[in-house]
Amino acid sequence: SEPQTLATLLGLLETCGASGKGSKPATREVSSIPAMPRFPERLVRCAVGAPELAALLAAHVRATRLVLLLIARTRQLGRNGLLQEAEALPLLAALHRLLVQGAAGRDSVVCAFRSEFLIEWLLHQLEGRLDESFRAAGAATAAAQAPPSVRHLVAILHALLLADPTASVAEGFGSRSLATVLRGLELFEACAGNVEDVEGAEGLRHGSSLEFALDSEGPEGGLGRAVRLGRRSADLACLEQLREVSAQL
Repeated sequence: SEPQTLATLLGLLETCGASGKGSKPATREVSSIPAMPRFPERLVRCAVGAPELAALLAAHVRATRLVLLLIARTRQLGRNGLLQEAEALPLLAALHRLLVQGAAGRDSVVCAFRSEFLIEWLLHQLEGRLDESFRAAGAATAAAQAPPSVRHLVAILHALLLADPTASVAEGFGSRSLATVLRGLELFEACAGNVEDVEGAEGLRHGSSLEFALDSEGPEGGLGRAVRLGRRSADLACLEQLREVSAQL
């Protein structure tokens, strides 16, 4: 039956490549992805050896496996085609970490989303979460209410649209992507506008950092301040990516 088939697929995806006893393989791998080795000089000289090829293969296998896990869990646990935040966030965060680990990691994610079906899934997840954010609160506070997975989904869409040499995503999903990106801009620009009016926001714009917040005492320091700065930094990075995609489209 279909539920048994999905359960079998998820079991295979979650256990493949696992090592050790008494741990959850999927959670363990997602939370401890090793750093992507960098070898630009050897790549330029087309002298990639066995270790580099193994690293490239591992990155592509990891990205494909994470995407398949997302699709299978959406089919098994999703509601109206949307995967719940608790299920989606660790896997999307792992894909985002691959994106920022150099060209090799980014290309592995782009290749993993090569199918039109997977692009449809990605856009549907982002559209659904934006809709939920706008319904939960007004535009002025919706970005603060937006689930963290929105930032990861935007980062993946940004890579698919700007890093794909074939431009197939922009060609096939340009109009829909632009409409989604404009909604995201409305969400995060409202948040960015409010941040400028909050006490201490000027310090963030002129060099405040997580390290300063953690090392400082009083209302401008402490863990709470660091968390706020981190969230604002993530929002500003997401906003910049949305602007770049909008300009490209």
